[in-house]
Amino acid sequence: MFVFALFYTSHCILVRRTVFTLLCFASLAPAAVSAKDWPQFLGPKGDGTSDEIGWNQDWSAKEPHELWHAEVGIGCASIVVMAGKAYTAGQKLPGKDSVICLDAIKGLLKWEFIYDQGLEPNYYSGGPSSTPVIDGKRLYFLSKSGDLFCLNADTGKVIWQKNYVSDLGGEKQMWGYAASPLLIGEMLICEPGGAGGSVVALSKDKGEVLWKAGADKAGYATPVFFKNESMSGFACFNQYGLVGYDLNGKELFRQLWKTQYDVNAASPLHKAGQFIISSDYGSGVALVKTSQGAAEIIWKNKDLMQQFQNMVLVNDHVFAVSGDNRLRATLKCLELATGKVKWEEQLRENRGNILVADGKLLVLSESGELLLVSPDSTQFKQLGKVQVNRKPCWAPPAFSNGLFYSRNNDGALTCFDLR
Repeated sequence: MFVFALFYTSHCILVRRTVFTLLCFASLAPAAVSAKDWPQFLGPKGDGTSDEIGWNQDWSAKEPHELWHAEVGIGCASIVVMAGKAYTAGQKLPGKDSVICLDAIKGLLKWEFIYDQGLEPNYYSGGPSSTPVIDGKRLYFLSKSGDLFCLNADTGKVIWQKNYVSDLGGEKQMWGYAASPLLIGEMLICEPGGAGGSVVALSKDKGEVLWKAGADKAGYATPVFFKNESMSGFACFNQYGLVGYDLNGKELFRQLWKTQYDVNAASPLHKAGQFIISSDYGSGVALVKTSQGAAEIIWKNKDLMQQFQNMVLVNDHVFAVSGDNRLRATLKCLELATGKVKWEEQLRENRGNILVADGKLLVLSESGELLLVSPDSTQFKQLGKVQVNRKPCWAPPAFSNGLFYSRNNDGALTCFDLR
């Protein structure tokens, strides 16, 4: 959500970097993550989907109920869940942000890490916008000012820290840093932005700089990992547009996508070398076909406006909530191949986010209303509805072990039981 050129002159360093990248390919997913964990922004795969089955999908027979409620402070950071703990961030005290660890079942506070940070309410309530990412015993979190913390996930103690601006030469955006770091094997991919390097890869254990690449200004969208028959790497949706890199920092492709106010904030989706990108401010949505050294737009239209909401892909159809300050929230189904809108349904308020679990859509509107929806491409089919939070809910929710987590901008975090 709303989340450096390092030159290698010796043969030894080049070999070291190549070996390191091969190790990353060998361990792209952290071994400690289970199918029911929600370890990063938008879940296990970073695309809003979960493989969980066996959860309650008959809400007429058993309506989901609130298991617990906690106040976590002002902000738009989403929730991650691993090993019985839930993590998020918010501003509970003036001038102080907190990374918070709660018992995932009971909601009891396990620990809280506090750091100095202004609220910075710029056309919204302010607070942290980046979502934590967790890998076994380590949790990584990025503040709005670019302070990157590696914390012990059990205690909240600092293991190492860097600053995107002072340490990595980054350039802070108008609304501060919002893109979450991306874990790929032993690397932590960061997006400080600017002439010093668009992206930087750090060793996840010690925070050492492995390489830097690019010169684009950062966007607000979290980078996404991709792998297809012709190439592997990660893609950033920055102020320039869509840019892909391999795991050595070599640029693979780029596609211009400029927006008013230079805001690209919704994470792209990937399938077989194609990326779906969407922005607001009159920009719309597009399908981009990529290959090594090339990218081209297959189709684009203005039928979907994603200010910072997420999209999901089910059975070659895109499901997303279009809307912003001016536009009413509308859940839409678009055909991936053509961009044609198959159906649309108005929701409450102006925005919303979507998760997919066991093939069903869990649609959270800005109003805090949760809808259970069939991913039918021919018509809107609502299967259930329950109020899970109060507005405004901007952060994407999380789903883990049959529990649905949502937080609003004011800091109300709720856990609803869908077991």
